[in-house]
Amino acid sequence: MLKKTYKRINSCEEASHFGFLLIEIVVVLGIISIILSIGLISQRDFSERITLENNAQEIELIIYQAKAFALGVRRSPFPNNSFNVGYGVHFRENDQEYIFYSFIWNEDKYEDEDEMGKWWDILYGGGGEYEILSTFSIDDNNFINSISCDGNGLKEGETLSVTFRRPRPDATIIRNIPGIPSGFEECDNSLVTISSVNFSKTFNIRSKGGLVSFE
Repeated sequence: MLKKTYKRINSCEEASHFGFLLIEIVVVLGIISIILSIGLISQRDFSERITLENNAQEIELIIYQAKAFALGVRRSPFPNNSFNVGYGVHFRENDQEYIFYSFIWNEDKYEDEDEMGKWWDILYGGGGEYEILSTFSIDDNNFINSISCDGNGLKEGETLSVTFRRPRPDATIIRNIPGIPSGFEECDNSLVTISSVNFSKTFNIRSKGGLVSFE
């Protein structure tokens, strides 16, 4: 009788110990799953941030490229090989592209502000003496989320142009207002924000010196 009782107790201990091992395994697997999930999320966020940073730096480089072209000895691609040429970058909100362009600046033809405004209207309305040098795409579903001109956000249909013209190092920052004679406004500073799914990056373009800095 004593022996049977001993065996019965021993069997219960073994069953209890076996059940405890299963619980331990489940807990450990759960912890491993959580750690792996955190690692995957962190890796995804890291990749997203790096892509956003690269896109922002690419835009910065293109702006400085426009400045270098304008200040350097580079002829216009237009007829007559004129040196009286500007280079710039054109931005539009909610877009995954931006444009690097050049154009002839004809002071004899556009002597006053009113005429200059009409010229800007022609230029950004699809005509005029300009050439698109490159259209750049923003990678991995990043896009230009918002643009402001001296603290005021752009309205629907408005765009922003940052232009350099030799021999001045300053940028001419223009808020283009479509459909209005003299439809442009010059800015001292502009904030451009590009965004990904979870993150954003804002850079400040200053007219003075044509400098770009990240916020």
